[in-house]
Amino acid sequence: MPGYLDQGRIEMMVRDVAAGTDVEHAIHLADRQFDVRNVAVASHAAVTADAADYVTISLKQGSNTVASLTTATTGLAAKTFRALTLTAANARIEDGETLTLDVAHTGSTGVAVTGLVVNVEFAPTNQ
Repeated sequence: MPGYLDQGRIEMMVRDVAAGTDVEHAIHLADRQFDVRNVAVASHAAVTADAADYVTISLKQGSNTVASLTTATTGLAAKTFRALTLTAANARIEDGETLTLDVAHTGSTGVAVTGLVVNVEFAPTNQ
């Protein structure tokens, strides 16, 4: 839970993502400038780590990666949130910008992600 009254949270169920199918979903249109503080995802079913067939999940603003994780070396435990690694240089979101969640597969078949949920915590900037 955010620690200050002016902090916010974006929670969204993205959907099932089929193995080998790359998707990108718009999840938020910023109505003010803010800094992304924490991003985490969870899957209904476990996603096994695999160096050859894995998924990369990224929070993006345009072509800028705000936060990301990969299941190449560490998978996702079922129904357990895992934090994405923030890219501090891209964490400031401007009024009118759109955040998207990108799911990209690597390998011959990729991996399915069942019931993907994203949680983004942010704090408005003092302009």
